[in-house]
Amino acid sequence: MTTDENLSGLGSALTEIANHIDKTIPNGTITDPMGENILLQGAGSFDEQAYQLIGWRKNDQGVWEKAEDVLDNVSVSEVNQTITVKNIALGANERITLTYQVRLNTEMANFKGETWYLCNGRTTLAPESGEELLDFPIPSIKAPVIDLHLTKKWENVPASEIPEAIQYVIHRNNVVDPANWQSSDILSLTKQVGYQAILKEIPVENKNVVLPKYNNHGEDFIYQIEEVNVPDGFESTLSSEGNTFVLTNTKKETEPSTAEPSTTESSTKEPSTTDSSIVVSNIEGSNQTSTSTMIGITVNTSTVDSSMSEKNEPLRIASNQLEDSKEGQLPKTNDGQSSLPAFLGTILVGLTGWYFIRKIS
Repeated sequence: MTTDENLSGLGSALTEIANHIDKTIPNGTITDPMGENILLQGAGSFDEQAYQLIGWRKNDQGVWEKAEDVLDNVSVSEVNQTITVKNIALGANERITLTYQVRLNTEMANFKGETWYLCNGRTTLAPESGEELLDFPIPSIKAPVIDLHLTKKWENVPASEIPEAIQYVIHRNNVVDPANWQSSDILSLTKQVGYQAILKEIPVENKNVVLPKYNNHGEDFIYQIEEVNVPDGFESTLSSEGNTFVLTNTKKETEPSTAEPSTTESSTKEPSTTDSSIVVSNIEGSNQTSTSTMIGITVNTSTVDSSMSEKNEPLRIASNQLEDSKEGQLPKTNDGQSSLPAFLGTILVGLTGWYFIRKIS
């Protein structure tokens, strides 16, 4: 905030007022209303934390010294941003000073940057009830505004696919009063202007507003730009440095299909111990090796000793079921003797088959 030269001359004006009233104020009252668009800090609970009231008296050397007794019975109050100081009693070489803080309402929609605003309305001193009012000089303040610089870029986009315009909005963060504007109306940035813009004013509810630097607490506003209605197939990102913003639109790449082609399951599987059959040719007295292929697997089985069978014909063993014909059944004679070799043969064949299956898989 900036104050004008009137404030520096306030002390001289107060001295002239004191001289004008012949250095005697028996029961004075000061009325000090705030100016339009001025925010009195602490308004509504205006206590000693919000202001400083000091009494002064000039000593024999002409130096002003603090004098607490000058403030006896003096009261300070505030209603609707109007300060009232009562029970002022000042003699020769005495004075009081009241210090408080005000801010300019920069968040209002009709705020004008770099424009002087009067801090107060008419501020007066009544030396005594019914007497002529004496006016205080009124200081002024102003606040700065900023510009926003915007550039639009396109990546991975053929020139023929760049649209004629994009749409965006301005967001203002760090707003003290949520009733004040926080987002602009929708704006357009066109190819015709090279997708560049310097923003000094923006539309808010169909009225142009400026961009103040500070909020109502004297802190920096945080401005952001957001693209809206982004064209299909594009991704929008924002980068910024200070008050310079770059919106970038990148064309999304079509992702290749990740589906694997269907394959035909191989017909070659390990034989199941419950579903497959094993066929063994057992020729007595020979030292041959027979080969039997089941479910796409070739199993080589070593010749079973001839003592394990009393018949000189092939022995067939199936895990699912035995044939009903007598020709392929186990020998009926000496059942107690032949069943053991057949059982042992099954074990041996199973182990031998498993061994070879493991070897070829």
